[in-house]
Amino acid sequence: MQHNQPERNTCIAVCGQIDEEHSLKINKLLADCDYLGQHQTPAQFALYQYKQQPVVIRDGNQSLNVTVYKIDIATLKELDSYFRYPTVHDRIRCEIQGIGDAWLYVMCEGYAALAGVYQAPLKREQTRQANTVLA
Repeated sequence: MQHNQPERNTCIAVCGQIDEEHSLKINKLLADCDYLGQHQTPAQFALYQYKQQPVVIRDGNQSLNVTVYKIDIATLKELDSYFRYPTVHDRIRCEIQGIGDAWLYVMCEGYAALAGVYQAPLKREQTRQANTVLA
């Protein structure tokens, strides 16, 4: 994983969501983007719950099922706004099996600590549901 400036066309990896409203907003933002399929991240993350939706945290040991899209810079900027990057979420480069590098939004550690996210790990059933893809 590394921080880079976005290229002209880039990929975004999106983790499935519990909250239907959140999923609909993400799907709307990605509706015109090229769908690249369902893939997995390395086992470097953890899922926690925050305001009825799962959030991805770095430094875990879970591999996440993600849906990957090829996006343009304008879409990336819309997603940045939606995920409140860089205040609430950080955008990191992540190696995705079968794709290569893709952006992934993870909750900023300081924000997660202040919001009490670490006190709400997802239960096994919620993790399975949150780890489903947005197709």
